[in-house]
Amino acid sequence: MTEMQARQVDVSPDRISAWVHFSGLGYSDFGRTETLSQWPLSRVFEATRFFGLTQGMMEFASLINRHTGYFVLGGLYHFDEALWKIPRPVDIPYKVSLEAQDMGKTSVTLYSRMVNKLDGKTLATASIKLVFVDRVTRRPLPLPEWMKEKYDSTIKNRRPLPLPQKAPEASYVRYCCDAAQAAVRAGRLATFTPDIARYPLQTMEVVYSGESGIGDSLQVFSWQQNNQPGLLNFVITRQADNKNT
Repeated sequence: MTEMQARQVDVSPDRISAWVHFSGLGYSDFGRTETLSQWPLSRVFEATRFFGLTQGMMEFASLINRHTGYFVLGGLYHFDEALWKIPRPVDIPYKVSLEAQDMGKTSVTLYSRMVNKLDGKTLATASIKLVFVDRVTRRPLPLPEWMKEKYDSTIKNRRPLPLPQKAPEASYVRYCCDAAQAAVRAGRLATFTPDIARYPLQTMEVVYSGESGIGDSLQVFSWQQNNQPGLLNFVITRQADNKNT
């Protein structure tokens, strides 16, 4: 995860899926509690998407230019308990799948699965929705007809995403983790003591409604559900216009 360099990318013959192979976990991927940090895991799926899409999957690279691109609309992540039991330091090679599961008018839903190559166990999964956009107006664009004609019939709609960057999306996850720990130290989050990093993350749901860039000032708001103290909610806003990111 440290360098995020793929050792190998295997794209399927039909080009709707790929496996991205990584050499292992790095020292800096672990936090102060000697367990894996949450925010680098978002980078795993971010890197998988980059390598898979730029190495031929669905010919997606042909859509990225000065005028058009894509942004991440949202994601739903699940983490297995075994992920938080990996000790530091350890060299565990892993691979991550990338599969197109649904194609809409302007969007593509991708499903990823992080697998320990030593025992074949699934450590984490993610469903991500990408929206094709005009880089200038930032408005959604219809996917090219040639892409829909070529791939739509072969994509299986297995798991539609139940929810709807220029900072990388993993950065926002880190901001939320930092805000949660600050709240713990201030005594604002009941049940999380003395370090929130000691509590393994099970599910993470993310929705993006805007973007931020270098120089922007962001505010992170966090609160607990009264009936579910283990469920934390976060909202990040850009201070200039109070727009959610």
